[in-house]
Amino acid sequence: MKRIFSVLMSIVIVLSCVVFIMPPNIVLAANNADDIVSIARGELGSTNYSKYYGGNKGAWCADFVSWCAQQAGVDSIAKSSSCYNMYIGMKNNGCQEVSSPQKGDIVFFYCTKCSSTAGKWCHVGIMEDSKYSIEGNRWSNGVSKVERGNSYSHNGDLGYKHRDGIVRKYLRPKYSVPNPPTYSNFWIDGNFYDLSETITFNVTASGADRFAIGIDKIGGARVVTEGCGSTYSISANRLGTGNYSAYMSVANSAGYVDTYRVGFIVAEKNKYLDIGNNLIANIIKVDSWSHVVNKNSNACIGNEVGNANEYWFFQRQDDGSYTIRSMEDGKYLDVSEAGNRDGLNVYCYDYTGADNQRWFIKQGTNGLILVPKCAINSCLDISNGGSAVDTNAQLWTQAGVAAQEFSIYNHPEVPDFIRCGDNFIANIIKVDTWSSMVNNNSNAEIGKEEGNANEYYEFTRQSDGAYIIKSLEDGKYLDVSDGGNKNGQNVGFSDYTGENNQRWYIKNGSSGKILIPKNATGSCLDISNNGSAVGTNAQIWAQAGVAAQEFSIYTQSKIPNFINFGDDFYANIIKASTWSTLVNKNPNLEVGGEGEAEGSDIWHFRRMKDGTYTIQSLFDGKYLDVEKFSDQKGANVYCYDYTGDSNQRWYLTLGKNGKVLIPKNATGLCLDVSNDGSDAGTNAQLWEPNGTTAQEFNVYKEDTIKLGTANVTLSNNNYIYDGKEKKPDVTVKYGYATLQQGTDYTVEYSNNVKAGTATVTIKGTGIYSGTVSKNFEIKEALYTVYGYQVVINGNFDLKYYIDLSKEAANDTDAYIEFKVGDRVQKVKQRETSNGHYVYTCEVPVAQIGDKVTATLYYKDKSYVLTQYSVKDYLNAIVQNKDKKEEYCKATDIASAILNYGARAQLYFGYKTDSLVNSALSDAEIKKVDSILVQDIKNAITNMESGNLENNDFKYYGASLVCKSDTGMKLYFENKNSLSLKEIEKKYDISVKDCKKQVSKSINGNMICITINDLNATELDDNFVVQITNKQNSSQSMSVSTSPYIYIKKSMDLGNAKLINLSKAMYWYSQKAMEYSKTENR
Repeated sequence: MKRIFSVLMSIVIVLSCVVFIMPPNIVLAANNADDIVSIARGELGSTNYSKYYGGNKGAWCADFVSWCAQQAGVDSIAKSSSCYNMYIGMKNNGCQEVSSPQKGDIVFFYCTKCSSTAGKWCHVGIMEDSKYSIEGNRWSNGVSKVERGNSYSHNGDLGYKHRDGIVRKYLRPKYSVPNPPTYSNFWIDGNFYDLSETITFNVTASGADRFAIGIDKIGGARVVTEGCGSTYSISANRLGTGNYSAYMSVANSAGYVDTYRVGFIVAEKNKYLDIGNNLIANIIKVDSWSHVVNKNSNACIGNEVGNANEYWFFQRQDDGSYTIRSMEDGKYLDVSEAGNRDGLNVYCYDYTGADNQRWFIKQGTNGLILVPKCAINSCLDISNGGSAVDTNAQLWTQAGVAAQEFSIYNHPEVPDFIRCGDNFIANIIKVDTWSSMVNNNSNAEIGKEEGNANEYYEFTRQSDGAYIIKSLEDGKYLDVSDGGNKNGQNVGFSDYTGENNQRWYIKNGSSGKILIPKNATGSCLDISNNGSAVGTNAQIWAQAGVAAQEFSIYTQSKIPNFINFGDDFYANIIKASTWSTLVNKNPNLEVGGEGEAEGSDIWHFRRMKDGTYTIQSLFDGKYLDVEKFSDQKGANVYCYDYTGDSNQRWYLTLGKNGKVLIPKNATGLCLDVSNDGSDAGTNAQLWEPNGTTAQEFNVYKEDTIKLGTANVTLSNNNYIYDGKEKKPDVTVKYGYATLQQGTDYTVEYSNNVKAGTATVTIKGTGIYSGTVSKNFEIKEALYTVYGYQVVINGNFDLKYYIDLSKEAANDTDAYIEFKVGDRVQKVKQRETSNGHYVYTCEVPVAQIGDKVTATLYYKDKSYVLTQYSVKDYLNAIVQNKDKKEEYCKATDIASAILNYGARAQLYFGYKTDSLVNSALSDAEIKKVDSILVQDIKNAITNMESGNLENNDFKYYGASLVCKSDTGMKLYFENKNSLSLKEIEKKYDISVKDCKKQVSKSINGNMICITINDLNATELDDNFVVQITNKQNSSQSMSVSTSPYIYIKKSMDLGNAKLINLSKAMYWYSQKAMEYSKTENR
């Protein structure tokens, strides 16, 4: 920091005399210390201990140092895995032990309490600078890695038991190029010299082998540039009278560093002195070194703390006197009443230019005497020679006493700053183009003038007269990056540190204000290349009096000192003194009580670009609003639909004990609880700020909003059990807001299959937390269609597997009605299978494509169950043959039935435009068409036989029935025209060894005997129909025939449709027999 001051002070004093006095024989070169530190920095964070010569995981700090040394080419650092051996090796290599470490030194951690050598020499690292070290094998969160450590406070980080016994030993490697020198002090033996005296300068430096001194006359030019030693003496007479500043450069072959400056005066004693012009100095009582300060415009003794009230601006007048201006408030040292009597007060007053504000300076015995022009026999005097704080300054007759002798101690590093106020909000505007400087993501640059928060700054004057400048965008402070002092050093914003690179003096320029960083007082705020385009960067540059460096500090009296409390959050607004919550009472804003509406106490704060907040109620979505745009105290505050106007925008500022909310439309007022009330229903209003508890609130952020009172609705609250999971859609509202599933909450269902009470659990995510549950009912189903099955009998039975409630199952009047085309079947009779009720619908072959409509009739109500067809069932088998083994086995029989059904449609002329085999492949359909008639005839070997005639009957032949079911009809001539009653009285008619149902009918002189419900596998069977005469067995007859005989005969009838139907029936029969064999294996 002193190096920075030294350069910049010389710039402040006189730009023309800045001369670098580095001796010409100094040659800068690369530095091995820099190299090893740079290499070590590059390894920070590394856990790859094996990289460093295969170091073992338990101890690899010395391996790390050895590796870095080899990379940097530093031979004097002994390569070793042992800290002790490395230390001994370095000592043997001539490395010196030092007490004050610097960059590149090796630090050894030595334990005084351990007995073993390994225990004593427990750790080693590389000094990054004079304080911090870089070390391998540092443990952090259970991981061993390369990390930076503080070599002065490192004990707690070491993994050794004797942490309190650690001392540090520093060895300085023999680098091929040394480190640049450092210095710790530069001083002279006084600050006021007679022409007859000698001035001696001293510097304390480390690592320096060359020195040079520079002496400048303030207001003049460089007067001395000489090489020297660490001590330099010069005759005051050689310099001549005047006000001077001096500094030294200390150097070695690696570089140089300038010291800070010291100021002094050379004058002829006993004469009024010329100490120079326009200098800033302290006035210090010599005997006690007590500072004269400006305390509330009174001159008195004060503390030496570097405050502005300790600095005085001395400006030489034409008559040789000085005006002495306080840097605290810009007022001038003044003798009250312009009098000349002893004891008159000396204080600070506005400039008048009168003689009581002009002071001659002359030499005293041990210091300087300040003589007012209005009373030249008197001088500045400290009452009773005191040195205590607040001891008053006064006028008194000159007496040559210590109370009247002072040092005027020059501070060339302090600029001639001004006081612009103590705390105010302002824009920083480049004067020539009226371009605003803004905070753009923590960088200072030119921006648009839009009234946004990043254009506003809070200036707060510090005791030293400088200002800290806080951005109202993010609360960060105007800052010279890295504390640098070079031309082009960036200016941005960072968190508060209080360091000099965040302190800015303000002084007057030719057309605006100049902002000077305290860490670089020879420089100032500067806009790069004097640009005015948006995005042009701010930097520091040597003061040059150009337009790029002059600004208007444009105060904004209507902008409060607002804060950035976050960009988007939910919060309660709570009266800080009573912890009473403000709620939305639709529409008024009031103090809340018990049982307030959900969301009425939660507010959504969104920060706008201008730094204000919109405050939206979670209750109804309306915004905190000053009613009727009023700017009068007592104005009502309520909730209203969004407008975006300034009466819905609120600044947050800091009060004594909470936040103050200020509406943008009335920045002279603030939110106030009427009469400071805390009872429920107390109204909120606007009122003049008065610092009372009625106006201070906790904006209590809700990290998450608990869902406990959220309103949950389900798309369905009642279900009928069907064996499937029930997942009703969920709608969650919190206040006015409809929450989004996945963003604001997740959903879990439980007990949602079986009959009973099911539960939806909503779990908050994102800004919402907690859970809320909602129940719904799954009632026992009146019915559930469990599944279907097709059973092939004479016709096709479509079986419905149905679960019924107990009540429906026990109701004897309940039944199911099946409708297939025009056929209606009323079914009460049922089977049971695996706990299900089975109802059967008979479907004729030609109608297997028709949807069967099943309707449950129960207690005078009908319930349509479902629609399904035999075709659906068969197609499902064919289309999924690759998915299930049983489907694969049944594919051929299913295809055959579909082909059979299609031929029946064509034969009977039934819905021929939508054949049931349409989903089959062409190859599958053609399998039936390709069967040769002769092949079928050759394959059927069945023959008719028997006793074919008696006195009453004569057998004529048989046919197949393919309508309602598949049956075989046998036709007999009724010779004697017997009635059915007479036939049944005289004959027993049955089918031998067959339990098939047999029906009889008479049509004219023909009697028809039908064997019903023939299965496909039975079509090649021979059936023996026995007609037994009960009285005369000789008149009994029998006929043996087969359905195949009819199929064979149909091949010769010449009816193409019948032939195709018979082919399909034959193919179907063959596939049925094949399927039956696979099932019986």
